[in-house]
Amino acid sequence: MERSPQIHQQSKESESLPTGWNSSPSFYAMRYSSKAEKDAVYILKVIQIEDDFLVHFMKKGTEAVESLNVRTADYTTGSVESY
Repeated sequence: MERSPQIHQQSKESESLPTGWNSSPSFYAMRYSSKAEKDAVYILKVIQIEDDFLVHFMKKGTEAVESLNVRTADYTTGSVESY
């Protein structure tokens, strides 16, 4: 099983994606904090499982996790001809 990359906190505020967020071809992760909610930190993880994606969104410090399974076939045709 592939090891999850570390989610690093950027030292300065940025709207750019953090370094390493896509360092794995089948696992994506990022950390988000909001100025409106100073103590709130959110973690987003996306895991590719065959042709689908499993999406987890969690508020750090709580047990609450929202999950979503995205079937890519529902949103893609597999061909660029239709664009």
